[in-house]
Amino acid sequence: MKRTGIRNLLSTGLVIGLAIALGACASSSDKTETGSTAAAKEETEKPVPPGSKLSKVETGMSQQQVRNAIGEPDDIRGYPTGKNWIPFYFGGDTYRMDWLYSGEGKVIFSNPNRWSRNMKVKEIHYDPDQP
Repeated sequence: MKRTGIRNLLSTGLVIGLAIALGACASSSDKTETGSTAAAKEETEKPVPPGSKLSKVETGMSQQQVRNAIGEPDDIRGYPTGKNWIPFYFGGDTYRMDWLYSGEGKVIFSNPNRWSRNMKVKEIHYDPDQP
């Protein structure tokens, strides 16, 4: 009688373990698809032409340096990133700010650590259709 109970317990544990292993495999294939989607997006991004205001901006510049180089933005949008919600994460890139320039594109700033508002240029997106 006791052997049947142990067998049922072992078989149930085996089924649960197999389900977890298969679930982990399925989620890793989804990450590969999003990675290829991100790579395709980067390939379609337009390079900044030499005559554009955004050509004066470089990665790592401060907000004041960008302001001095190309002037005030037409609009500013700030938002927390997903890293902001990770418990015990004290690194950077928890908050971003987009400076939008009509007819040019946007400059994306990111914070170097959780507590700093001394933001630096992370990305430059040229988009002549920017409203």
